[in-house]
Amino acid sequence: MPYTPHFYWVFGLSVIILYRHSYASILIATGANVKDVQDALGHASSRMTLDTYAQSFAEARAKAMQAVSLSITDGDEILKLT
Repeated sequence: MPYTPHFYWVFGLSVIILYRHSYASILIATGANVKDVQDALGHASSRMTLDTYAQSFAEARAKAMQAVSLSITDGDEILKLT
């Protein structure tokens, strides 16, 4: 690791990288599509974004599928997800 003051490193990662991953995770959790996340992060391709954040997209997809399922079976239940 290059020399930087101690407070810039947390768990061996740059604080800026932690903020970047948090930003991407929030975008995904709030429903941003792959292309929007790619553009926001400056990735060269959507493949790079998917390779890095595949788990987050899978979790967002599962939550969306659960919301649709609940709305079909019992419209009142969808309110409990938010």
